[in-house]
Amino acid sequence: MKTHPWFLQISDEVAQAINERYMPVLEALLAAHEVDGNALGVTQVAYAAEPDATTAAIFLERTPYMTETAVLANLDNGVEHGLLTAVAPQTYRLTEKGRVLAQAIPASVLDIAAGLTPLPAAQLERLAALLRQLVDASLAAPNLAKPCLERSRLYDPGAAAPVVERIRRYLNDLNAFRDDAHISAWRSYELAGYEWETLGHVHGAYVFGEPAVTAVALAEKLGGFRGYDAAAYQAALDKLTARGWLTVTDGQYAATAEGEQMRAAAEEETDRLYFAPWALTGAELADLSALLTAVRDGLQLPAQEAETA
Repeated sequence: MKTHPWFLQISDEVAQAINERYMPVLEALLAAHEVDGNALGVTQVAYAAEPDATTAAIFLERTPYMTETAVLANLDNGVEHGLLTAVAPQTYRLTEKGRVLAQAIPASVLDIAAGLTPLPAAQLERLAALLRQLVDASLAAPNLAKPCLERSRLYDPGAAAPVVERIRRYLNDLNAFRDDAHISAWRSYELAGYEWETLGHVHGAYVFGEPAVTAVALAEKLGGFRGYDAAAYQAALDKLTARGWLTVTDGQYAATAEGEQMRAAAEEETDRLYFAPWALTGAELADLSALLTAVRDGLQLPAQEAETA
């Protein structure tokens, strides 16, 4: 099966270029409502979930690398900011303040997107159509749980939204589907999410930042937002060592050849699952690459603006 690694890079660059245009307005909204980024995040999730309530389980399904305690802390942070209210144990709904903020965000984003014209309208619509074709194919992919993609689709701004915002949402959807593909790939190893992350961050490839080769280093790198402490990471290190995927020397861990092989195999399986639904022709792939590149270039901020964005 053919994969398209170029798409992963260019799609990320396009999403970042669009987000740079949105960021000043979003930061101003945060300041005006006196909330932080975590509170904003849980507010958006709660708004997308309506009319259903929001629970910790929603977040853990989307991000199975966190503790329930960490998720609840984020939700309680939304309560402290007056954006959420607890209606039952581990169950939350938006307050009026939360709903005002949640509605202000897409309204502001749509206003900005309407003024972005990095390409002629016909070319932007062509790009949107190609991306939507990939999103729909991903949704239809058989034998793969898709909680990340399905949750991402709840944010669809609709067919009448400015085309640049539709493009951004489709890129976010496809990024969410890659999360689904990766979760499916590593779960075949019968590990918890934080145990899989432990292997990844000891190994150092395919992850952000420098390798973390002790339990303390893992807790310092990941624990603040994942919720696990050094004792939990030590247990994960011990489990992975017992499997033969890690080795330890003078208290520092490193991936064995088998561990490196398992990590690489999971990336290969992620790619296989991610690109399996693609059915674009050669001409469509060429259009997709060219249009994404042109949009990215057309959205680049002048150097001075980029420094202050």
